Amino acid sequence: MNQESLGNIGQYALLRCLGRGGMGEVFLAYDASCKREVALKRIRSDLKNNQTIRTRFLSEALIAAKLSHPSIIPIHTIDQEEDGTPFYTMPYIEGETLRAILHKSRLEEKTGHIAHPIGSSIPMLVRIFLNACQAIAYCHNRGILHRDLKPENILVGKFGETMIVDWGLAQYIEDVGAEEFDEQVQEDESLTRPGKVVGTLAYIAPERALHQPASILSDLYSLGVILYQILALRVPFQRRDIKSFRRVMHREQLITPLEADPYRDIPRELSEIACKCLAFDKSQRFSSVSLLIANIEQYLEGFPEWMPVASLRIDKKTDWEFQEHVLLAKHQALSEIPEEMEWVSMMLSKSAFWGNLKIEAQCTLVDKSAGVEVLFGVPDGNLHKRPIEGWGLKLGSAQRLGCTLFRNQIEVQSRPDIFLETGRLYHLRIEVVQAKICAFLDDIQLFDYINPLPIIGNHIGIISRDEGSILHQLNVFVGSHNALVNCLAIPDAFLAKGYDLDALEEYRRIAYCFRGRTEGREALFRAGVTLVDLAKKRESDIERTTLLEEALEQFSTLSGGPAAPLEYLGKSLVYKESQDLLEENKCLELALRKAHQHPLRSTVAAQVLFRLHEAAYYSRFETYAIALLALQQIPDLLEASAHQDFFISLYRHLEPLPLFCKLPQQEERQDLTIQLAFWLAKPYILEGFKTDYPSAVFALEALRPPTEGLGALWQLAQTSSPNPLSMWLLMKATIDETLLNPEQPWLTSLPSQISFGSILHAEIDSLWSQLYLAKKAFSQAEQIFQCYEKKDLEQEKHPLFVPYGCWLRYAKGEASALHHFSDISTTIYPPISALLAHVLLGRSENKITPFLWQKVELARQRALYYRCSENDKKAVSEIQQLRKELHQCLNP
Repeated sequence: MNQESLGNIGQYALLRCLGRGGMGEVFLAYDASCKREVALKRIRSDLKNNQTIRTRFLSEALIAAKLSHPSIIPIHTIDQEEDGTPFYTMPYIEGETLRAILHKSRLEEKTGHIAHPIGSSIPMLVRIFLNACQAIAYCHNRGILHRDLKPENILVGKFGETMIVDWGLAQYIEDVGAEEFDEQVQEDESLTRPGKVVGTLAYIAPERALHQPASILSDLYSLGVILYQILALRVPFQRRDIKSFRRVMHREQLITPLEADPYRDIPRELSEIACKCLAFDKSQRFSSVSLLIANIEQYLEGFPEWMPVASLRIDKKTDWEFQEHVLLAKHQALSEIPEEMEWVSMMLSKSAFWGNLKIEAQCTLVDKSAGVEVLFGVPDGNLHKRPIEGWGLKLGSAQRLGCTLFRNQIEVQSRPDIFLETGRLYHLRIEVVQAKICAFLDDIQLFDYINPLPIIGNHIGIISRDEGSILHQLNVFVGSHNALVNCLAIPDAFLAKGYDLDALEEYRRIAYCFRGRTEGREALFRAGVTLVDLAKKRESDIERTTLLEEALEQFSTLSGGPAAPLEYLGKSLVYKESQDLLEENKCLELALRKAHQHPLRSTVAAQVLFRLHEAAYYSRFETYAIALLALQQIPDLLEASAHQDFFISLYRHLEPLPLFCKLPQQEERQDLTIQLAFWLAKPYILEGFKTDYPSAVFALEALRPPTEGLGALWQLAQTSSPNPLSMWLLMKATIDETLLNPEQPWLTSLPSQISFGSILHAEIDSLWSQLYLAKKAFSQAEQIFQCYEKKDLEQEKHPLFVPYGCWLRYAKGEASALHHFSDISTTIYPPISALLAHVLLGRSENKITPFLWQKVELARQRALYYRCSENDKKAVSEIQQLRKELHQCLNP
């Protein structure tokens, strides 16, 4: 320390005065204890005895000490002088205030000599402003208002630091009261006088001059003045004093920064942002500083300019290619009658819109309305497909679970906390920029979703669920590419327009030029996706196969690197297109395993969940397979309400079997996993559950050929209290043995009274009747049937439906049996008790028996029918085929 001291305050030697404010003065001081220079702030000597000032000064120090942000100067110490006057110290930041920078820039502009490295660059000034905004957003989040934001209180360090200083007027939001001003204060003076409240006239919001309390929106107004000054190098309004300001405030005309300085290179977007902050009506400003930050960041990131291209009116038929009422049903593959079905009115645009897209609309919900859905990204040629391909944003009431983002009518993200209130006008905005989808409701962001796959569709539309939503038109805008263009944007645009070969060539060029970088790996993945899309459009099987093989090779180039999970995700798309579910599932599982702690895990998991809900529209087997994969690999992601509802529905609609008893609710997920593993014939999964869950043991036994286990089961039947499920399996095995050889002694050796516990009486009678029919003891089987009314035996879900039909084949001939079996429903997924009937009536066996257990049960039913037809050779053949199927299950 070589400078002469101005005096000492405790351990601090005052070196020079850095500045004076409304109630304090700041010195450069030397801290003898820490051997460093600091900034020391104390109360001005002429105000030391003012108790109000002392209280406010201490409050400033305490508030600043509680804040921790890179753009808020921290407090080192709070102490007091010998006379009890408080002071505090802070880091010393070399630099100049934003006010000084702007003042110099203004003078330089007048002389035509632009030299200041910061003031001459709007982008640099805007980044300083953004740092200040982020600090204020942090303060607001902590419940603190600054109340005196102006360029003088923003310090720019010589190394690029941005610091907000002077927290003397800061106050907790809950403590803010009505404002009182000194009527004599002039334009450039601070309103900070002892006993009076606060701010600088050029920067205060109009409502504060009308004695309304300071608020987040008044701080935001002050930030708007600063941004305006950054752009135009002048304040937006000339205000002489508070009294005249009150008189003329309603007549103040805001001249945009562009108009204020037409020769300065002012970005139009920033000019509009500043004007929105300066709206006289505070409800017209941004609702928060965070929203202001989001708009500034969009500008800095080079988001596209939007150009209006269409206004699609609901009542103008020529705007729409497709206008129909359609039936939407969820989870059709899970049950005979879908639990969720609704008729909706759907409209899809005649025009196609490519590239970056923005949709704006105004919407009102009337009482008891179910809401409305805006569609976008709907591909050509898919207007009649179900589920509807493309994306959708559903706006609903609180009763309809708020707002939801859909892909192919499958939920991707949900916001049940944001919903439409009846009678209120809302402004909706959807932006699709490359692979990013953002949705806003009254400028509140609903969704910010990055789609891992390119958005190929280009039509937009509306789904209305009733007459209770008013949405007159969709205003459509298309955007240029970002100012900072992502290299993938060009091939993405080609792909969206259907120029697949051009897109493929460009993706491969990018992959070559950006080898080893994220863009290059992403291009390789998208090149594979493009090949899959090309394959979809080919009618020739040979061409399709060639393209899919090429796609597999393309995805293989991602092996072993940072994008390894994308290799298997891509290959799963190939196998999905070639309808190879087994390989698709293997690839998805490998992708999840490789992405266990990888940033791409969420991308792979999103595809698994999407496929889960997609498969539920058309294939029970695919649904079960993907559900089992999800339960095992991503159980942590199944807690969302849409997924929980799906699994509850899946669990409820599993075909009941005596093998599985109802477990406590907390174990339903394990029980579901066991049952799905059984239906999908996955014994290696069941092995992992057999220690804790007896049902897994019996499921394994059911999938095992009974030739070796029959003796053990029979011995178990001789015990004093055999397990009912063991007895059920014993009866099944005995039926098979008897069908192979009616002279087997098993029937006579069985106990006359077997305890089946809680298994239904009709199910037990069904087993005994099958055993008698296999033994050709037809009269004994008839005695069982006589215990039931004929109308019950004719119900296709009744356990005796097939045995009774087989007995009719023996007793009354084929015509009588076929007549009995003909009275069945035409459901896509018949119950096990009706499989034989569907096959005898000509339905494809492969379509109705996708699961091994169905094939096994159908083989038993056929064998029984052949036995009753006096065709023992075919009966034996069916049982042998049954055992072959089971053997392959255990030894794949």
